[in-house]
Amino acid sequence: MMLSGGTLRAPSCTPVIDTVRTIVARLIVTRLGQPRAAVVHAWLWLAAKSDNLEEKRLCLNRVLELDPDNEAATWALILLDRKRPEN
Repeated sequence: MMLSGGTLRAPSCTPVIDTVRTIVARLIVTRLGQPRAAVVHAWLWLAAKSDNLEEKRLCLNRVLELDPDNEAATWALILLDRKRPEN
């Protein structure tokens, strides 16, 4: 077990927990009537978990549509732009 943010976690459970959180995040962003903060957090989670750079970009842009002042999404997009290959 390891201590993470004051919480004990079993290393073997972490991928399962990440998968469950990703499923929950997808459910949150597809349901109407969720609190805005929960939806923003869910889009951030999906961006963080995506391996596809364009999917990350889409998720982060959705965060900024909901919360234009979101610093995490703004910085993440700046970093993604640095990774984008020039044509």
